[in-house]
Amino acid sequence: MFALLKKKNVVTNVNLDSSDEISLLKVVAQKAASKLELDGQEIKSGLFASAAAGTNQIVANRVLLTHASTEAIKDVKFVILTLSDAIYWNGDVNQPVDYVVVTVMPADDSDTQYSDVAQKVATVMSANVDQLSDWHDNAGKLNQLISQFN
Repeated sequence: MFALLKKKNVVTNVNLDSSDEISLLKVVAQKAASKLELDGQEIKSGLFASAAAGTNQIVANRVLLTHASTEAIKDVKFVILTLSDAIYWNGDVNQPVDYVVVTVMPADDSDTQYSDVAQKVATVMSANVDQLSDWHDNAGKLNQLISQFN
């Protein structure tokens, strides 16, 4: 559990060169892979696959939940990223995404298991939506949030 509380699971104020979904997923994949010491290409492929499969979710009109899988891990891992400037997901001004939660699953876990994990993450993020603006730059608070995902 204490490993989850390390600041390495949070990246705040990520700058994007472009405000489209593809650019966001590329940057998020690179940052999450770096923080978790995983293969960036594999994570990027997984995030693009989840987008193509339609399993990404927007929670509380500001948090993107996305996922990838890899054989390099045995337990589910999470990274929270905050964006310096929100992007409008799918061009929808009602969904100014400024938080991204990346879930990395072991490769042998099924989509059903991801569904359960995503539901838990969505519940935690929704329950804390009023604090998200205050916690945007606070790695300590965001790591505490991650600890609630399990």
